[in-house]
Amino acid sequence: MNIVILGKAWNAGKIIDIAQALIGEGLTVTSIVAMKRPKPERSLPTVIQKIHREGVKSIWQRVSAGIRASKRMSPTPGPGKPSAASIDLPTFCRKQQIRLERVNDLNGTEAQSVLQAMKPDLLVLGGTPIIRAPILETPTFGTVNVHMGILPRYRGRNVAEWAVFENAPVGLTVHLVDPGVDTGAILQQRHVDVSDCLSITAMRQKLSYLQHRFLAKCASAYLHKQLRPQPQTKTDGKQYYEMHPVLKRVVEARLASGYRPSHRNPLRDQLLDPC
Repeated sequence: MNIVILGKAWNAGKIIDIAQALIGEGLTVTSIVAMKRPKPERSLPTVIQKIHREGVKSIWQRVSAGIRASKRMSPTPGPGKPSAASIDLPTFCRKQQIRLERVNDLNGTEAQSVLQAMKPDLLVLGGTPIIRAPILETPTFGTVNVHMGILPRYRGRNVAEWAVFENAPVGLTVHLVDPGVDTGAILQQRHVDVSDCLSITAMRQKLSYLQHRFLAKCASAYLHKQLRPQPQTKTDGKQYYEMHPVLKRVVEARLASGYRPSHRNPLRDQLLDPC
């Protein structure tokens, strides 16, 4: 099978972790198509906005660190999570004999031409913008993605945090990708116990580590025709957006107390991963 990973060049750690997980499942990653980092805008309003945003972020990080220190609850890294600073994507690709192509836009005509020449059997998303129909039409067996939430209930951004805020289970969904936002057919899902994650950072690190292995496992099962995609409808779920810092403080407090959901978000039995 000819498997191609799409991702962002500056997020090499994620791309490599997914590639290693796929290889661990006995799959062959032939190519990686990575989007180049866009050049930053340098207009005065953009600079002022960035300074303000980074200032607020810095203050919140210091406050959060103080809260964790006072409770002796520092976040713990996920098992085996590599440091982005230690990752060299070109070196990894050379060692694994994986073709690496860099493009300006994963939805652009350049990327489309590159993928058409590669003739992938399966595309695997490794942290990308919304991928448009012309790109999704290139692989023989479709495009797969892992979502850090239970679909269709939790679509969009910060869905793990939103699940905790709503006292619902946290989980992962591997799904096929269509032109919508998290609306493609579901391959498999699993709940994740985050009671040992005492902060949002720790929770996201655990989910990030688990999701790439879950993605690789489901990709292998899908290609071996062991999973049957279950379609969603657009009205099945809800679209979430970036969570406000005030609400994140509520989530941090719940996690610090050893979060356990107070109500169930049931999964369809045929989609539930037994592990």
